[in-house]
Amino acid sequence: MTKSENTLIRLEAALERILAGEPKHIPKNRKLSIRAVEEEANLGNGSCHYYSEFSSKVRTLKNKQRSSNTQQEIDKEHTDSLRSRAANEKRIKEKYRAENEDLKRTIQQLAAEHHQFNELVRRHKAQSKQLERENKELSVALESTREELTQLKRERIIEFNKK
Repeated sequence: MTKSENTLIRLEAALERILAGEPKHIPKNRKLSIRAVEEEANLGNGSCHYYSEFSSKVRTLKNKQRSSNTQQEIDKEHTDSLRSRAANEKRIKEKYRAENEDLKRTIQQLAAEHHQFNELVRRHKAQSKQLERENKELSVALESTREELTQLKRERIIEFNKK
């Protein structure tokens, strides 16, 4: 086989893949064109123009596709894509709205717990201060009791010594 025959076979195979909707090198949604066939066949720009019969075949297929795709079909596809996008956006909004409500409830619960903890801390600080005051009073009373006890012992020792 010659090089030109191999190129023509590659172009034919590329055209068949595009028409079957299973291209390997270009996006599936790309419109049929001579350049699309060249890219699918991994050939350079303008390679197809050396084969005038093949070029006219591609142009004919392109015109047939263009006439078969009526404006209604295009509008329907566009409407369907817009509807699916709107439904997806609605689903996402509902998801985030529910998540937002859950987070708000969590924040309210945490705020209530925070308030309770602050109240407990305040009470414990007040109780701690009260206990510190009582401790000081008791320390003073203990010291005075010790002094009195010491004084009593001294007096007894003095009395005992006098006897």
